[in-house]
Amino acid sequence: MEQLWMALFRGSTDHNARARLATLIAASAVRRGDHHLTACALVHAHGAPGASTVGLLFQQHASADVVEHELDEIAGRVGATRW
Repeated sequence: MEQLWMALFRGSTDHNARARLATLIAASAVRRGDHHLTACALVHAHGAPGASTVGLLFQQHASADVVEHELDEIAGRVGATRW
């Protein structure tokens, strides 16, 4: 799934869409424990819904259950907003 998001990110010229896709990539990477990809994606996620929460989870080295719960919350909020 990350590969699809990355392809969409590279192909998009809309800043807001790119930020949201970067947030999805960062959330997926933090869930898998991929610190390098999380950091790289967060650089491009500024201003997207959920980006700050993903950044905090990453900085705090949150446990897997906390990450899962918070990402579910973010997904609910982001899914309710219009693109």
